[in-house]
Amino acid sequence: MSKFIIVLVAGGKCSGKREISNQIKAELINTKNLDNRQRQLKVEILNFDEYIKDDSVVLYGPERYDFQKLINDLKTYAQSNSDSENQDLVLVIHGQYTLYNAELRQLSTLKFFIDCDPDTRLNRWLLRDVVLAKADDDKFRSIIDTYLNHSRIEFNEFILKTRNIADLILQNDDNKSDKLIHPNIITLICDGILPMLSQKLYINKDMIYHRNNSSVFNFQSEQLNDERDRFYDLS
Repeated sequence: MSKFIIVLVAGGKCSGKREISNQIKAELINTKNLDNRQRQLKVEILNFDEYIKDDSVVLYGPERYDFQKLINDLKTYAQSNSDSENQDLVLVIHGQYTLYNAELRQLSTLKFFIDCDPDTRLNRWLLRDVVLAKADDDKFRSIIDTYLNHSRIEFNEFILKTRNIADLILQNDDNKSDKLIHPNIITLICDGILPMLSQKLYINKDMIYHRNNSSVFNFQSEQLNDERDRFYDLS
């Protein structure tokens, strides 16, 4: 039977959720190729912003997201993937509110929160949407206004509290490296994910694999336990 593992990646706006999700995907595929696994491994990335309600009149806050549609899609996806006898699937979902909904968390196998100070996130936002996009002063003022009057409040009220729900918090304040998170940390994360594909994990009625206890960061991997101290030093 194929296994379907869901990884949730949360954090504030411009904290690096998408980029880190891509790093995890690339490392999983690379490690899989090196290990010459007999079973195929498919890694997909989903942006939770795709589930913003089309008719939502709310511009900020969790109400604008259709959590139930995502949950239903995941259950359907899991059932269809279970028909594949020789392929396992890791789905990485990134977004500000991926850790907000209790049912979505229950379906997940691993939960990450990307921690990044507000000044760095604002700088990245301006760099992306103003400097690199060669936008005008109106765009600059619009972003500053949105940050001060909406995004900052939204983060403090709704998103920050999900930090304590994560299995692992990744600090991502460094703008000097082309890699947002140290490659060794990404490697350790993937070294924890891959053994799950060969372990007997708890499977729920929706064919999605997760751990019985996800309150602590424990990949059930001896290798990860051995390198835990080095991991936190790198963080």
